[in-house]
Amino acid sequence: MSNIKLSICIATYNRSTYLKSMLDSIIPNLNSQIEIVIVDSSDNLYTSELISDFYKSKIKYIYLGVKSGVDKDYDTCISYASGEYCWLLTDDDVLKENSLNTIFNYLNVDYSILIVNSELRSRDLSEVYRLKQLPIDFNLVLSNSMDDFRKLFKEVSNYLSFIGGLIIKRELWLSRNREIYYGTEFIHMGVIFQKLLPSKILIISEPHISIRMNNSLWSNRAFKIWFINWPLLIHSFDLFDKSDKIFIVSLNPLKQLIKLLFYRSLGAFNIEGFKLYKESFKSNFIINSVLFIIAKSNKSIIRYIIGLYAFLFKRKWMIIDLKL
Repeated sequence: MSNIKLSICIATYNRSTYLKSMLDSIIPNLNSQIEIVIVDSSDNLYTSELISDFYKSKIKYIYLGVKSGVDKDYDTCISYASGEYCWLLTDDDVLKENSLNTIFNYLNVDYSILIVNSELRSRDLSEVYRLKQLPIDFNLVLSNSMDDFRKLFKEVSNYLSFIGGLIIKRELWLSRNREIYYGTEFIHMGVIFQKLLPSKILIISEPHISIRMNNSLWSNRAFKIWFINWPLLIHSFDLFDKSDKIFIVSLNPLKQLIKLLFYRSLGAFNIEGFKLYKESFKSNFIINSVLFIIAKSNKSIIRYIIGLYAFLFKRKWMIIDLKL
């Protein structure tokens, strides 16, 4: 039987510089019951060389050499892990000082999952934009009852779209249907919410992760991920009422009109995105007509409108992405 309590599982793709920062935030606090497992699907050897030069003795490293998608990569990573718990960290964020020690101490209690709060920072980590992504003041323990599971789904799902906030029992992960969620970008959500969890849940109030703002690899796929994959996934869970699902995200894209216009201003929503949406949903004539008009609209004009909105309502993340 393994004596590893926690496996830090990281899936990475062509981001060796950021990965080094993450590893440097982890390794000083490693102990004999914590391991690091990295699955690398990069199409170059920079990450491999980084591991070989600096971290070889401290990391279980699996080089795939083929891009199979973030869902399958994390699933593969957990299959190679040895720990009782797996923390699904991202390759470009960093842990805050002493966070690993704090988190490790929480693992003495039998939780199905732990949800770790985070802060939002600039890409170079020099400036804090949001102190807490989850606006809670105290740790929260939820039971494995349906009422508490519904509360988790309704109130924490949007935060849980960030995979780095999840620590899960490895045995639980491997017991669930996972392959059906390959390609969704949110395999962890499928694993959690396909059925009730066997034991209680801990939501940690203190932020232990610093997230780099606007540093995602999927920016050019943002419309597909947030207007197609995400709502389809949320509305696929049979355990929850329709009203709970709509509370998280509506199937009507016009309910997120500002976000839709923002993606158009960046070029992330276009006529190809419109066609993909039509293939994925049975929408009425009005919705399809509005989407078509937005998809064909002048990006510069939309960018001006969204820029004005961002300044008026202090949406700093929009201003940064628009480079205003």
